[in-house]
Amino acid sequence: MGESELDGEVRYQKADNGRKNWKNTPRPTSPGALRVTNRFLEIANAYSTIHPLLNAFVQEIKELTKCSGIGIRLLDCDGNIPYEAYSGFPDEFYNQENQLSIKKDSCLCVDIMREVKKPRLQSFYTEKGSFYIGGITSFKSQHEQDAEIKSPSGGRGACPAFGYETLCLIPIKLREKIIGLIHLADHRKDAISPSRLAMLEQAAMQLGGAIVRVQNDNELQLYRHNLEIMVRDRTAELRHVNEMLERKFEESERLSSSLRLSRQRYDLLFQASNFAIFVHHPTQDGRPGCFFEVNDTACQLLGYSREELLSLTPNDIVDLGKVKITPSEAISLLKVKKELLVESILKKKDGSNVPVEVNIHQSSLEGSPIVLSTVRDISVRKRLESEVKSSQEALDLMLAQMPCILWTMDKDLRYTSAQGLGLKLSGREPRDLVGKTIFEYSPRFNENSPLIIAYRKSLTGIPQMVEQQSTLNERVFLIYMQPMYGSLNSICGIVGVSVDITERKRTELDLLDKEERLSELAKAYVHAQEEQRQWLSLEIHDRVIQPMSAVYQQLQALTPQINSVPGIADGLNRAVEISEDVINETRAVMKELYPATLSRYGLIKILREELNKLQDQTGIRTDFKYPEGFECPESLDTTLYRIFHEAILNITNHSGATRVSVTLVQQDHQIRLSVTDDGIGFDAGSIDKTIGGLVCMRRRTEIMGGKFDVNSKSGGGTSICSTLPIPKVADQE
Repeated sequence: MGESELDGEVRYQKADNGRKNWKNTPRPTSPGALRVTNRFLEIANAYSTIHPLLNAFVQEIKELTKCSGIGIRLLDCDGNIPYEAYSGFPDEFYNQENQLSIKKDSCLCVDIMREVKKPRLQSFYTEKGSFYIGGITSFKSQHEQDAEIKSPSGGRGACPAFGYETLCLIPIKLREKIIGLIHLADHRKDAISPSRLAMLEQAAMQLGGAIVRVQNDNELQLYRHNLEIMVRDRTAELRHVNEMLERKFEESERLSSSLRLSRQRYDLLFQASNFAIFVHHPTQDGRPGCFFEVNDTACQLLGYSREELLSLTPNDIVDLGKVKITPSEAISLLKVKKELLVESILKKKDGSNVPVEVNIHQSSLEGSPIVLSTVRDISVRKRLESEVKSSQEALDLMLAQMPCILWTMDKDLRYTSAQGLGLKLSGREPRDLVGKTIFEYSPRFNENSPLIIAYRKSLTGIPQMVEQQSTLNERVFLIYMQPMYGSLNSICGIVGVSVDITERKRTELDLLDKEERLSELAKAYVHAQEEQRQWLSLEIHDRVIQPMSAVYQQLQALTPQINSVPGIADGLNRAVEISEDVINETRAVMKELYPATLSRYGLIKILREELNKLQDQTGIRTDFKYPEGFECPESLDTTLYRIFHEAILNITNHSGATRVSVTLVQQDHQIRLSVTDDGIGFDAGSIDKTIGGLVCMRRRTEIMGGKFDVNSKSGGGTSICSTLPIPKVADQE
């Protein structure tokens, strides 16, 4: 491409002192210059990382200028301006010039970065701040006596030392702030024309924008990643916005539109955060200043409007008397720490307090320090911590007072903790268990032991309860255990409590013994009662029935003789009827006191006769079922008959039934008597449980060690069931 094709706006003129003065002259941009500008613009938008971008710029500049050495320096956070990309410089030159510091070094590169222009070198600067000299040797010969400008490069002077004649330094700016420079050197004189220099200055502007775009892209990607972690539960709308953000980044729009769009997205994410966000500028003396940015979550947390919060400082919303670190102290700590995570207490607009967790960062915005605080409400966590503390205190008190052991073990059945008064009562210390498997603790256990089986089932997720005698003494423990869950809801061990129930077991045994003795006394009482009934029945027979039968026979013998005597016959006949009624009623009483046929013919026959009599007298249909060859022990037949008789009386007097079913079943060393009717029924829960036939039936059943059940509902009939255990032969004797 010829010089005429690249001719731009900049030309230089001869000054009085022989130096070249640079001057802007308005000239139309040539097509060749536009192509170069567009080429640099393509490169600026083609890369998303710094070093490939800089290397591409170096190669394009080398192609444009044909200079021997080209390098691009960038200012880092420590004040150094190393070469981030270069081409053509010898290794010795690179090693000498690479590590420049604007804080301690002195040279033209440093002057450009500091925007310092030496008065006697003013003619070598362009209006855009670039430095260009096309004849270093000539310059040195003209100023051999002038120590200040003997070497145009200043203190270090590497370019003259390596024989370079042409030196060009072009600042890379962003918003008037210099962030780096382009360094060109060539052994030829006047190697760079004014038009090319103008193009390079334009390219430097494009490079500055590209560098900031790439840095912003990287910073925004990092910021977005952190926000994604913090707000991973955000809505689908935010995810859609993030996808849009990624697409927009990939499009690599021009810097102005990209920054505008990034700000909009930042605002959206800022407001959508689940955390309250406060941003303020610290004052020069280290005190917190007024908030200049807050999000909606912050307003909702404290009950203020956005305008109200922006008129406050952190000291206004922090309860300074209740926090460990005040906002001013936090700002001081940020000088040595990049980040702080503290708990604090904020004051709401209504005067109440809210405990929070605050993540504090210090950064800068447009050159000014800022403090960004993300705040999370931990009221629920604090309440839970308080509840856990109370529960722990209660647990500690229980473990200190109750005879129990709280323990945990891992999946290998190795004890990991043990505490409680029960340890002391059993003669053990925590160290006797912790760190040992159950098999190491006591060799008496194996995989078939009930305790080990219970442990294994707990590890499958099923809580267990088992009694176990101590391996050291006679004490007995009731052990309740359940699985212990770790991360990902997986079972990592067992937690259990062992309660010393030695005294309870002794009490249970004593109570069981007393119950057995009471049952025996009750059975003896029933037996004595039946014998008394039998004796009373015989006495009535001998002393009442027989004399009354004699009277009845005498009256019947007199009847034929007196029938002819008027007035006496009627009275005599009435006396005969009364005598007969008395004899029948007395015999009925005898039967109720002691049915003689029960011992003579057995339970089955007397029940069948009673049911037949019920059907004949009332018309109620009856059904009787019993196993073939059924034999009832003598110790139970009277009780079963009494229960049956009481049930039939209830049906006759109260049920209004049309059908009665009686069933006898013998199985599992028990006899079950069931009597069911289709009568009017009753509310089983509303009857008086202290009186009546049902109470008598229940008491008779329970005296014999059995179980009595009643099922009934209004309009649905009634069913009673008495289940009696068959006594052993020794018990019957």
